[in-house]
Amino acid sequence: MNIGKLVIYSGVYNEARFVSQMIESVLAQTYTNFDFVISDNHSTDGSTDIIKKYAARDSRIKVISPPAFLTSLYHGQYIVSTLKNLEYQAALYIGGHDIISPDYVMGMMECLAANPSCVIAYPKNAFEIDADNQILKQWGSSPQTIGVPQPFKTLTTLLTLIHNIPLYGVWRYDVFNSQAELPRCIGGDHFFVAKATLAGDIVEASQGQLYLRRVAGAEDYKSYQEKHFGSQINIADDMMVQLRLLADILGQACAGFPEVTYNATLASATALYIMRFSVLFQDEQQRQQFFSRPEISAALGASVQAGALLKATLSQLKSPSVGAAETGHVPH
Repeated sequence: MNIGKLVIYSGVYNEARFVSQMIESVLAQTYTNFDFVISDNHSTDGSTDIIKKYAARDSRIKVISPPAFLTSLYHGQYIVSTLKNLEYQAALYIGGHDIISPDYVMGMMECLAANPSCVIAYPKNAFEIDADNQILKQWGSSPQTIGVPQPFKTLTTLLTLIHNIPLYGVWRYDVFNSQAELPRCIGGDHFFVAKATLAGDIVEASQGQLYLRRVAGAEDYKSYQEKHFGSQINIADDMMVQLRLLADILGQACAGFPEVTYNATLASATALYIMRFSVLFQDEQQRQQFFSRPEISAALGASVQAGALLKATLSQLKSPSVGAAETGHVPH
């Protein structure tokens, strides 16, 4: 089956131990109509030489690099910007140390083809593995949105994404191409996926396995910030960025609905977001200062009325019902 041409892309920095496994898993795909773009972020451990050797053997591999080393967030933005306005039908991201099963791309592409409203097909079977390819756990299901009306489609996605498996799914290229950039905030990848639901559905595919590698144990929050942003960030300011993104995306999801729909949806989502991410504050004084901000106090106050607003909204809309989705071992 040849549904269309796919671009697979990956960002690599100092992955010499694992990058061969990642590349081999891509080249082993039963769906072969793809280009494979690997961005080497000025690795210093021999990853560059490994990537170049594979590129010399397979013309589908295209190697790029930013002008200088970039932290994770900005490297991702560089890659996405490089892949804009090209002639593809789908796009897929894979981490530099991760693995996909040989039928992975075929399973996601068939899911896209079988569901006309689908904009992201992601795997039902996603696992966390260690450095020795031993499975540590299976990740839980992510939201499926077929049959769910707006604004609940986007709202459900925003509030139920935990480990963002749809990010690693196959995206319809026009939707991927329409994304401006990766949002510059904690959890920006969640907004990246949620914005895609403005154009259609995210659907779980039963065929194909994804293996996400945990290399060095759980990241503490300081390490996370250094890796993705290059420095410590102000959590309170970052949360305000998230809340502005939340208001913008939900505003688009509620377009054409009564104002009460937007007010109820935003009030509920804002309160849940604030409480969900307030655990990031490691300094109690900073946390209290954040909650004392007038706009945060107002948002939490509005959430008290959200129940009544939501009840009014639900009386105007058809109750959402989730439609059916398309109906291991680690490869070595």
